Amino acid sequence: MNTPHGLTLDIPGRVPLVLTDIVLDFNGTLAGDGTLLPGIAVRLVRLTRRFVVHVVTGDTHGTADKVFAGHAVQLTR
Repeated sequence: MNTPHGLTLDIPGRVPLVLTDIVLDFNGTLAGDGTLLPGIAVRLVRLTRRFVVHVVTGDTHGTADKVFAGHAVQLTR
């Protein structure tokens, strides 16, 4: 398993800003009616190689566990 290393932003006159985590909403952002939108699964795989990905959800449709099984995301209800 790869260890996410984040993204460093060099801002002139400031200390570098290191981004390591991304927080995303499930329904309405990554999914519609509890199902991932087309192309999202591939993008999540790419993001988890570089960042710790947190997905937050109310899990209205009760599908979050099934949808994210096998994905290296941190799921929070």
